[in-house]
Order: sequence, then structure tokens, then C-alpha cells
Amino acid sequence: MKELDAIRKAMALGLAVRSFSIGDIAVEFRGLGSWAVLDGGHCLNRDGGWEREPLPSSRTEEFMSRCRFSLDEAVEMAAAAHREGRR
Repeated sequence: MKELDAIRKAMALGLAVRSFSIGDIAVEFRGLGSWAVLDGGHCLNRDGGWEREPLPSSRTEEFMSRCRFSLDEAVEMAAAAHREGRR
């Protein structure tokens, strides 16, 4: 996937990649190797649905396991959501 290749090249050059977009879908680094797939104030979950992102102090372990991804997973999920027009 060319999006992922470009991100990896930038990271290999020592660039701190914190966010990027695939169409209208944003992918943001959230620390400790986890990434979120976002559309406005909503996060994509592992089932392909969108849910509101709670304030950091209200994020449960369950939310984090549903809505945080590795970089590879986040790029795949964002690209699929963009292709399918899921919003």
C-alpha cells in the first residue's frame, strides 16, 4: 500500500510523523505505538463503525482496545473507510 510506504520512508528518515490523511479520513499517533482513525470527533472501531471519542480521562480500556491500532492496521482501516465512503 503506497500510503504506508510513504509513511515508513518518512519515519526511516527520522521524521516524526504524528498525523496524515487518506482522503477525508485522518490517522493520528496517540502514543505508545497506537494510532487512531478519525473523522471529525469520531473514531473508527475494529468493527468498522464510528464512535464518539471520549475525553482522555474517560477513555476506558475497552474503548482503547476497540479504537486504537498499529500503524499498519490504521492505514488499512483508514484506506478501507475512505474507499467505501464510510462516515
